[in-house]
Amino acid sequence: MSPNPLSLFRLFYFGLLLLSFCKSYPTNKQLSKINEEEPLRLGIIGLVHDHVHWIFNRKGDDVIVVGIVETNQTAIAKYQKRYNLPDSLFFDSYESLYQKAKPEAVSAFNQTNKHFEVLEFFAPLKIPIMVEKPLASNYEEAKKIEALHLKYQTPVLTNYETSWYESTYETKKMVDNGLLGSLTKMVFNTGHPGPQ
Repeated sequence: MSPNPLSLFRLFYFGLLLLSFCKSYPTNKQLSKINEEEPLRLGIIGLVHDHVHWIFNRKGDDVIVVGIVETNQTAIAKYQKRYNLPDSLFFDSYESLYQKAKPEAVSAFNQTNKHFEVLEFFAPLKIPIMVEKPLASNYEEAKKIEALHLKYQTPVLTNYETSWYESTYETKKMVDNGLLGSLTKMVFNTGHPGPQ
């Protein structure tokens, strides 16, 4: 079964178009989950990347945060206060998150040099992993991440945010339809819709 792009969006929360590090797709079990009414059980790893706010601010009930791995008490207090998060949502290790919260996917908003350890734990469990860009701190670490992906066939995705902007899709359509002529380079100056 070949997933359509909308299936990937649903799988990893709120319609992010994520660029896959390797050619991997969701399993049939994960794809069947996409069409169910139950929300995707998402684990959050770290609170140091500001894109984590997207998770807490999103509307809809197709994703539920089942746990957060964070040990920095200042960060925990900040997010608890801002989003009214209970103590029970926080875990001090990947293992405790996995054992107690049973996430179906994890999103890593931790330090880039910690991405590999997230993969080391969750890839063997076949739990899809999204990391913020950049994928790794260096080339050697990226190759280790690739090896884990290949060994366990677990989806590993990097959030290249600008790739899911509507303007990118529209421009691609224009290029495909020959509306922009011959291109050698394209530069985008884009923004977001802002607070509404």
